[in-house]
Amino acid sequence: MKICFPARKANGEQYATLDEMMQPLCQEPHGSWLAGTNNMWHGGIHITRKSAPGSVLTNETADSAVPLQFMAGGEVVAWRINRDYLTGKYINNPLQYSGTFVLVKSTCTPDPGKKDNSLDFYALYIGLAPLSAFPEHRLYQVTEKGDRLSQREYTGKEKDGDKAPVANNKLKTGDRVIVLREITFRLKGRAQTFGLARMLNGKSEITGVAFWVSLDPQYMTPAGKQRAHLPAWMQQAVTQGGFDTVARPAATFEVAAGDAVGYLAEDIAPDGTGGVEKSAFAHIEVLSTDSRMIDFLSNKAQVKSGLKYVHIHPESAIYSRSGDTFTRTRGQVKQDIHKIMPQDKCRPFTDSSGKRWFDIGDGAWLSEEDVDADIGQYDLMDLGFSTFEELPISDMTKSLHGGWIKDGFARIAEWVRPERGIREKRVSDYYKALLQKMDSDNSGDLSGDELRHAVNYEELDVRDIVARMVVRHDSEWFGGSSHHRWRAFLTQLDPLCVSYVRKWFDDMEWMSQVEGFSSGEPVWHMHPVVFLDSICDSDGDEMDKKWLTVPKGQLTFNAEGNDIENSIYFSRHPHVPNNKGVVIGLSGVTFGRGLDFGQQTKSYIESLFNEMEKNTKPLPSTLKVWILGSVGLKGATALTYCQSIDRHVPKEEQYLTRKQQHFLFNAVYDHLYTVTKRVVAKGAIIDGHQISVNLEDYSQKVQDVLVDLTFRGDNSLRTRQYFMKDLKAGEVDFKANISNPYWKSSFGVPVQRFNERKGYL
Repeated sequence: MKICFPARKANGEQYATLDEMMQPLCQEPHGSWLAGTNNMWHGGIHITRKSAPGSVLTNETADSAVPLQFMAGGEVVAWRINRDYLTGKYINNPLQYSGTFVLVKSTCTPDPGKKDNSLDFYALYIGLAPLSAFPEHRLYQVTEKGDRLSQREYTGKEKDGDKAPVANNKLKTGDRVIVLREITFRLKGRAQTFGLARMLNGKSEITGVAFWVSLDPQYMTPAGKQRAHLPAWMQQAVTQGGFDTVARPAATFEVAAGDAVGYLAEDIAPDGTGGVEKSAFAHIEVLSTDSRMIDFLSNKAQVKSGLKYVHIHPESAIYSRSGDTFTRTRGQVKQDIHKIMPQDKCRPFTDSSGKRWFDIGDGAWLSEEDVDADIGQYDLMDLGFSTFEELPISDMTKSLHGGWIKDGFARIAEWVRPERGIREKRVSDYYKALLQKMDSDNSGDLSGDELRHAVNYEELDVRDIVARMVVRHDSEWFGGSSHHRWRAFLTQLDPLCVSYVRKWFDDMEWMSQVEGFSSGEPVWHMHPVVFLDSICDSDGDEMDKKWLTVPKGQLTFNAEGNDIENSIYFSRHPHVPNNKGVVIGLSGVTFGRGLDFGQQTKSYIESLFNEMEKNTKPLPSTLKVWILGSVGLKGATALTYCQSIDRHVPKEEQYLTRKQQHFLFNAVYDHLYTVTKRVVAKGAIIDGHQISVNLEDYSQKVQDVLVDLTFRGDNSLRTRQYFMKDLKAGEVDFKANISNPYWKSSFGVPVQRFNERKGYL
């Protein structure tokens, strides 16, 4: 199934890998997995500005706000929308919080032919910004006369009274936009009102980037008002009515992974020292009541699909490789506590005797005898997942003293290999000592701080082990303040906080009102990010169409290929540009969007692949070896080499995924951007004057055109004599320069590329 991470970066880009998403999550100031800062059970994670820096919605951020997103597709089964923040007081300090939530039910079926191995689970997003946090703005619709009205570039630096920004794309009759604010620009010698706008899709959700558009009544007509950025599920809930109460959709309502969830709520709570703490956050959980949980994690149905992994044994002998020969070194595997690697990153190699070898990095190879190979993606217990069950608890203040945490400490002590080294032995002994204290009925000797620290230990991959713990435990969202499990907690609380905390428990409670949870029995809790990433369709994200859009250089990306498999311009399979077998110029083997290996060096290509693989699954080793063999080949030699690919690379391994192509292009663009910045800074001597510019001073589209000139070889000493003066004069003059047919007649730019550059600006 398709999975995505709940948060995105400040600029809206997705976190590319699990490691990249987990890095800010592990730095969150509160709301850690399994143990909160209140030293009690915490069945989910908090997302704050640390992980989702663009996900606070205000009037000032309406042009750039980035919503949290649904991690998995499924059916919305319950929601609650607060009209406004819920409030309280603490020593005359105003407090606020939000009980807004949405609950989505999903089903993972790894093998459609083995439905008994499915797992039903729920994703909970709670503490979302309430309705009042969504500012209301005017809607406009493009009139018939407004067809092809310009969308003008928005950089955030525009001021009232400026000259109208450069026109980019066009609107068409019937398009609807939401206007976030208004400003006056000068256009054609007169002041005109423009709106900072975002497009609305068919679900009336905001989409795309912000742009300036004329609000001249000839071209745009008012079309009512709408709360900006309101996700589709919230629009449906508002239409259905019933605020501040748990409800379910009147009709089936489904969401997809990546759809907007909402925004972080601005929370103000007592800080425990007599003051208050302000923070913007949302709480996320993944839950299950499915009785098939243990069978699913153990892969009882023997599902074989998905990625394959290699589990490295401790103290394994390391070998060096020379061709088909492997020689044992004096080294041993010691560095990692518990090393499980994707098999394709280990570049499996079979020698002439039929024995398999695995590359674990830095030229170190292991034999098949020293690894557990071919562990499947759905062999989750073999990949470190483990289950722990806790009986219903009577006192939530003792929730970190239960049997589940003792079993968890035993698991950590087992997986942190004491034989690996002194630090590992100390960590293993630390958890064993905790167990001895708890087993001798002296658990009171362990403070909540000690237990929370043990669950959230930052070193030696302990957090990775804990993130794979699946715990069946009572939920904090059942029963409200009257439930007996909170009695001791409320008794120990600052008396000035009790009434507020009781109200908070009652306002946040939802489980007793939702079918499937109303019994109050313990439910399975899984780490929202780590668990869902483990069951993600291995090719789903790699082939998502979102990867056909790049953050920079879309002009070049589009011009250098397409995604149509039967087309001669299909870019995700190696080819040599040719016309009926006659190679065009000195072309070499080309892969991705215009990356010609005939013109490069092996070290450069390897650096591009290394950069790409930081964000994607690695290239198959057979393909990588074959590609490096094409470096430097040109013309007919390159074409002959390319035609031999089937003899060296299995057909299914000959293709880039869309995600690989995306990040490979990004790496190429970054390199060419550096080159372009250097050459325009050096500039050209024109009419006896040195003319140079700073590339970063220009809009992204002008930067992209300049990089495209470099990419195709059109940025030379000769052409800089022609375009640098206009570039220095400003973007309008540079656009006129790029639109001059002189580029075709004197510099040999193909008509199509000329038109693409002209249209891009």
